[in-house]
Amino acid sequence: MDKGKMKMDIEGNEKKRPGFLSKLILIWVLPILYSIGLGMTILHFAGVSISTQMKWLDKHIEQVVKQQEKSKIDVASNEKESSDDQLNEKNKDEQIKSKPSQPVPKEDTNQSLNEENPDIIEDTNSVIETFMDLDARESAKLIMNMSEADALMVLRELSADVRSSIISEMPEDAGARFTIALVNGTDIETTTRSTSQIYKYMKADQIATILMGIKNQEEILRQIRNLDPQKASEVISKLEPEIAGWIMTRMN
Repeated sequence: MDKGKMKMDIEGNEKKRPGFLSKLILIWVLPILYSIGLGMTILHFAGVSISTQMKWLDKHIEQVVKQQEKSKIDVASNEKESSDDQLNEKNKDEQIKSKPSQPVPKEDTNQSLNEENPDIIEDTNSVIETFMDLDARESAKLIMNMSEADALMVLRELSADVRSSIISEMPEDAGARFTIALVNGTDIETTTRSTSQIYKYMKADQIATILMGIKNQEEILRQIRNLDPQKASEVISKLEPEIAGWIMTRMN
């Protein structure tokens, strides 16, 4: 009998315990409302009217709502942009895979290289013009210091009479080799077109001699900048003082 009564008392006590909603109201809602009411009362006695407090509260709630809506819009926009980027990348990959690779013709490749490096042709032209203005014996000495491929390149660009006079100033065996190569039209693949590659076979005074034949000082400065620092310094020291000073002020 006592056990049955105790069981009934326990069940009755469990039914009397507050549920989750009651706990939420007791623990959170009522304290918050109490705090708001207390704060409004204090502000009222401090001179802030109830209408002013309500306006401030409405404005604050409106700002909070706008921020939440803006954050939702930003999240949706970022997701859309990410989805669009992934779709574009996928389409691009599919286009690349579906497009067959085409070999580039050799002539087109050479043409594009010339278009990308116009300074190479300009450098070669300026060197050729300088050789045509030099004495044949001096030109022969300069050409003999080059590689055979570079020497042939220079000789082929010169006029026939200038070329003949230069070859006549060379040693007989070297002159004969160059003459045979020029007559047969031998194609040497290692021929270079850059002044920096031609100048690497020359001494500083020889390079200075070539540069002194160029009237455009900007062109002289551009070619000196293509040299390594040590050789450039040596070449500048061999130039006329006026030109050397002008170049030194623009090298830094």
